[in-house]
Amino acid sequence: MKGDINPIIFAILAVGIVVVVIFLLSGNIGRFTTRMSIEECKQKMQTSCSSFRTTGNPVVFRDIPQTCAEDLEVSSLFKACIEGKAQQCENLCESIEIR
Repeated sequence: MKGDINPIIFAILAVGIVVVVIFLLSGNIGRFTTRMSIEECKQKMQTSCSSFRTTGNPVVFRDIPQTCAEDLEVSSLFKACIEGKAQQCENLCESIEIR
């Protein structure tokens, strides 16, 4: 009787692992979340630009995904900005405002 429980436990664990993997890959939880829309990216960039202009610190851009910069077609400015080049951050903000 005791031996019959082990396969059931393994089956439940396997199903649980599959469910967690599905959630991770579907973008509902974790770092595998789906991409932001272009409008969400633009709004996040504008918020970061406002913070940058107040503080002068390019660190405010580091929480923006690279995919946002690619979607907004400003990836080279964005890369230079997060590397700490303040003038590139200003150029980035001007590019975002024009769009």
